[in-house]
Amino acid sequence: MPEIRTKRLLLRPYTTGDKSGYLDLVTDPEVMKYVDEGVVNFEKALVWWDRLINKQYPHGHRWCVVDGKEYAGHAMINYTRPNNGCELGYILPKSKWSRGFATEIAQALADYSREALELQEIFATVDEGHEESVRVLEKIGMKFAGYDYDDDGRFLVYVLKHE
Repeated sequence: MPEIRTKRLLLRPYTTGDKSGYLDLVTDPEVMKYVDEGVVNFEKALVWWDRLINKQYPHGHRWCVVDGKEYAGHAMINYTRPNNGCELGYILPKSKWSRGFATEIAQALADYSREALELQEIFATVDEGHEESVRVLEKIGMKFAGYDYDDDGRFLVYVLKHE
């Protein structure tokens, strides 16, 4: 999996040195409020870490986000749709909120999906009420495509079609 460089960030494969940053991220209740199943306990976070570091996510890409030498979050692309589409996602620690990093990461993932993966579209899901992420997705050109549902309820779907 290649590295992706943005103006301020580096998205690179995870290494064992990223463990504490990742575990702190996914066990923080405020950070995980709008992420999938929400905050996880330390034991589950360790299971996720083991899968991540041992590359047990065959249907997508996972990157460690680095700001200088500092852990700055998690980025991913998941292949989830049969129509040559995929999902982008990101999780940032609170210290990186409201600084434009989410937009920078989302744009880099969208560009990578078009240029390197040659995908026709990319989508993202957002929990209702997470206005900050909605703004990020709209800034990179994604459009509201409707609602979907899972065990946790209704969520918004945004799509960017690559021309």
